[in-house]
Amino acid sequence: MNTVTLTLTAQQIQTLKALYPQAKISAVPYAHYRLQIPQLTITAYHSGKVVFQGKLAQDHANPWQSKSSTWQSPSKEKNKPRKSSIHSTSVLMGSDEVGNGSYFGALTVAAVFLTADQIKYAQTLGIKDSKHLNDQQIIKLSQIIRSEFKHSLRVCNPSEYNRLIGPYNAVSLKVHLHNQVLLDLLNKLNPKEKSLLQGILIDQFTSPANYYKYLNKEETPLKQGLHFKVRSESIHLSVASASILARAAFLQSLQDLGQAYHTKLPSGAGLQVDNFGRQLVAQWGPEVLKNTAKLHFKNTQKILNLNTR
Repeated sequence: MNTVTLTLTAQQIQTLKALYPQAKISAVPYAHYRLQIPQLTITAYHSGKVVFQGKLAQDHANPWQSKSSTWQSPSKEKNKPRKSSIHSTSVLMGSDEVGNGSYFGALTVAAVFLTADQIKYAQTLGIKDSKHLNDQQIIKLSQIIRSEFKHSLRVCNPSEYNRLIGPYNAVSLKVHLHNQVLLDLLNKLNPKEKSLLQGILIDQFTSPANYYKYLNKEETPLKQGLHFKVRSESIHLSVASASILARAAFLQSLQDLGQAYHTKLPSGAGLQVDNFGRQLVAQWGPEVLKNTAKLHFKNTQKILNLNTR
């Protein structure tokens, strides 16, 4: 029998219990509780020791190991990424964002949950990093992902983005949105799916220490089981699926936001975008940027300065 022993805080022990509402709960001496689900028993002792036993012990202990004092001391954990044991077949929720580098259009963030069987199915669909797919493929696959997999999508249009960027900054706003979609997706999982969940993979856009710094300011921060990987779309299909959902929503925002001005907005933040922006402002006035663009980008100053010459 596989056995993993961790040391958790009282709050973590209660959070752990809440993740298994379908479990059989029994009382044992010197323990808060003992949870039992197929192929796994978890016993949480008053001392803070938590023992995972059974075939699934390692899988279910993994998300908690970076929080355990048996993994590394809290002082070291605070500023270091957690050691990752995830792989392409792990049962994960994955999240990614699109549009943060584009002057026009929304910032979109998505999260997708995939079981082991769904990972195999996703492979047959041709799901992969959205950067390697054309727009037509993105739209087609996004429709399948929406209908087949549990997901959450957040579209932050420029008007909302420009309002939020005041109390936030570009990084903290992304942390806020990732946390929102991950919490929403977690709430959509049924008890069985929650019992299978082995962790959360976030496409890394800042250091883990920085992510946690901003996450701690959230009203309901989701902290347990987080993994951070650069280019994680190529590591796990949950993130690749999230990337596709987010990119499809971003592409749609370029079309929808431009429709009121009888145009389709361009993506990116280069010279071509500056030229387009000047033409847009010349026709509709500077106010048009508030509803179509991320105003804190340097493009705004370039567009308005050139337009008023």
